[in-house]
Amino acid sequence: MIVTKKNLLLITIIMVFSSCTSEKEPEWNNPFYPVFGPAITLNPIELQVQVDTNFKVAVRFEEVFDVIGLHADIQYDTLALKLLNARVMTEGEDLLISTNAEIVSFITYLSGQITIDLGIAQGEPLGISGSGDVIQLEFEALEPGESYITFGSSCRLTDRDLNEIPIFQTRGGVVYVE
Repeated sequence: MIVTKKNLLLITIIMVFSSCTSEKEPEWNNPFYPVFGPAITLNPIELQVQVDTNFKVAVRFEEVFDVIGLHADIQYDTLALKLLNARVMTEGEDLLISTNAEIVSFITYLSGQITIDLGIAQGEPLGISGSGDVIQLEFEALEPGESYITFGSSCRLTDRDLNEIPIFQTRGGVVYVE
């Protein structure tokens, strides 16, 4: 087979499609595994803590453009982790501060699940673009072992025209409790 630009593009598309639809779990907890945006991830994606200690992770946007809305469902094991707090990050160098926006958020707590709805009400420019932490989650480690914090399948991003932005990747995290 002669490799042409057209063949190379077709091969690349097939490789990307097969990697998105693969049954095999990617090495999502490998910090060197690339993240392709737009994506929603946890930061950090891997953490080691002691039993009975508190720790924080952040919900992070990766390579987003013109986002004004987020809907995310996050699951965790209630036998291993206890959610203490969830808050919108609007201080310091956080991504949400870059627009001088008014942030509207609704965070719903259920046993083992957090639902986050976040919207940008005002700001200039209106949409958020770039990468950065947007929500901070604080947990207490209850039991030793390996515990996963994952995103549900209903995660959505919305642009300023209220169109859904396709999310290329969601990546949760793992907490190793000793």
